Amino acid sequence: MNGNGNLIMFIINLVSMAMVSFFMAILPQITRKTLLFGVRIPEEATQQAEVLALRKQYLTRVLLSVSAINLAAIVQYLLWPSWTVLGTLYFPLALILAQFFNYVPHWKSALALKAANGWSVQSVTVTETKSAAAREKYKGFPFGWYIATGLLLLVAIGLSLAVYPQVPDRIPTHFDYRMMPDAWADKSVLSVMMMPLTTLGMASLMFLGGLMMWRMKLQINADNPARSFAQHRIYRRMVGNAMGIMTLSISLATLLLQPAILSLWTPSGTLTIWVFLLLIILGSVPVLYVSVTAGQGGYKLEPPPEAYEQASPLSTAPRLSPSGDDRYWLFGMFYYNREDPTLFIEDRFGINGGFNYARRLPQAIVGVLALLTIGLYIWLTALFIQGGISW
Repeated sequence: MNGNGNLIMFIINLVSMAMVSFFMAILPQITRKTLLFGVRIPEEATQQAEVLALRKQYLTRVLLSVSAINLAAIVQYLLWPSWTVLGTLYFPLALILAQFFNYVPHWKSALALKAANGWSVQSVTVTETKSAAAREKYKGFPFGWYIATGLLLLVAIGLSLAVYPQVPDRIPTHFDYRMMPDAWADKSVLSVMMMPLTTLGMASLMFLGGLMMWRMKLQINADNPARSFAQHRIYRRMVGNAMGIMTLSISLATLLLQPAILSLWTPSGTLTIWVFLLLIILGSVPVLYVSVTAGQGGYKLEPPPEAYEQASPLSTAPRLSPSGDDRYWLFGMFYYNREDPTLFIEDRFGINGGFNYARRLPQAIVGVLALLTIGLYIWLTALFIQGGISW
């Protein structure tokens, strides 16, 4: 990779890391206030000085950590620019580790704080048939974005098949920072269709992720379940649309070079890169907007009065419990409940969803993904050391 390629990779990596760092810093602000680093606390305790101090301490430590990692990325580029590709692999990993090692001590502190104050939380059994039935049937799910993505893929696949006889015997498979091809492969149906097939796989995973988010188990506020149910319905629509937009935008970005692979046009280096970045940003902004404005599960939303009437009542009265459901959350992050058949549930920190790790299917999925990730890191690292990675 030459100097310009390193610079472009560095800028992309630094922008991505800055966005992740910002998200890490605001996580306590978008997580339900009654979930203190994965520990459920009473509503009336959320504004106590000890709770606010713990959140402030987390923010301070995260800012110090991410600042150090981002500074290290800058130093690496200035002193060893040829290692920039490797930096794009390991600096984001450093951010993830920093997040974990900052979170766990605060989770322990939150548990100790809850025990010291003798806080009890409401534990309830709820029946919410209307919303549950709507989720099971995916009523209101924004299929339109995924249909548009599917149509885009059909156009790309149809175009590729239509021009296949005219495609040269050797096709480009990789482009440098100037959008000039620097790797080729023999023409075949598989090589010509590789980009659409890759995009199809990615879009399918995002579609499945959207469906799982729609079906995930809700965290209901026992103090006002009707409002909580109404918030969830609005939130699901917002998240569904945001993920749909992201799927379409990223699919457009990945298919951007398919005409060049087919030798239908010669891309402009600067223009193509800027269009690619614009599409990625357009896909990311809605997700960030929902995160900041709606909060976890939509707890920041104010549903209209008529939405409350649609919520089903509690099946039993709230009851006080010393710990609530804290015992089911390992490190306050990983849900593990053998008695719960649910596969997908809201996380306790941030706005994502997570698995019930007591079930076999999630265990298999996470195990396979972990092995693939480790293998990918080992392979790419070895490839870089051997000089096999090029821009």
